[in-house]
Amino acid sequence: MNRRSNSLGYVLVAIVVVMVVCVLTGLLSGMVNRVDPGRVGVLIDYAKGSSSGKPSIEPVAPGQWKIVWVTQRLAEYDMSQQSLIMVRSEAEGQVIGDDSIACRDITGVSVNIDATVLWRIDTTNVGPLYLLYPDKDLANIGQEVVRRITREKVANICGVYGYADIYGAKRIEFGQQVAEALLPALQETYIIMAEFSMGEIWLQPDQQKAITAKSVAEQAAQQAAFLAQQRKNEAAAAVAQAEGDKKVKILQAQAQAEAIRIINEQLSNSPYYIKYVYASSWNGVLPTTLVLANGQEFPLIGTLDLQEAGATPIPVIPTPTPTVVPTPTSTP
Repeated sequence: MNRRSNSLGYVLVAIVVVMVVCVLTGLLSGMVNRVDPGRVGVLIDYAKGSSSGKPSIEPVAPGQWKIVWVTQRLAEYDMSQQSLIMVRSEAEGQVIGDDSIACRDITGVSVNIDATVLWRIDTTNVGPLYLLYPDKDLANIGQEVVRRITREKVANICGVYGYADIYGAKRIEFGQQVAEALLPALQETYIIMAEFSMGEIWLQPDQQKAITAKSVAEQAAQQAAFLAQQRKNEAAAAVAQAEGDKKVKILQAQAQAEAIRIINEQLSNSPYYIKYVYASSWNGVLPTTLVLANGQEFPLIGTLDLQEAGATPIPVIPTPTPTVVPTPTSTP
């Protein structure tokens, strides 16, 4: 009987030990946590309060293991870049319906702006980030924090511009002003902004019509100015062409005058040159004498005074007169 009782006792003890080990193993396995790669964690110890009354925090690097006790909590954040899209189109945004940013320009006109913010958490300040927004994941931080700050800064900058400037000439400047205001505001909440970009600008129907009419008027004015400049250029080109033709004619006249001067100079030295030119050009058909309007005759081809020119005259051999022999006549 005693042996049976002892055996039963040993079995019960063994069962208890096994159960305790299983419980402890389960507890330990549930208490040991690992921060996955690509994520960063923060260990919050509520039992160790700080001097400010806030819980103690300890950053946990990616891939690191930590035992989380009952009074502790391990919060994790994704380290990758996040995007917050706020647009009017339901197919693009993260909120059903019109999620564009509504604001008023300097004159009080309502304007809606599509905007996108690329952001990520500051992994070097994950502890202060948790204390600033305890028990909130990235989705909540993006929707509640990044959205709120972005809308606030867009509204502030919108209030110093006119709707026509935001829509047109100063669109880029407006976006730069918003980005410059948004960057430090997010940094104060341990969020790093990678990029702010604007999409469509939505105006009220009346303002849209005014912008369109202004654009049409500006295009018409530009076209008129272009045509005026074109006509001015054509006129200038015509003047330049006329001046060029004038200079060419002057040069031609000067060249002709110089040629006449040289010819006259040569003719004064050689009076028979003109006669030689006439004789060389005559083909036997042209008239030998030119009769002027006043009846004066001008010999085109005259007789050269060979002896005066210094030439030796060629003697003329007289042509013999043929003897005509009378033909005898018969008497009937």
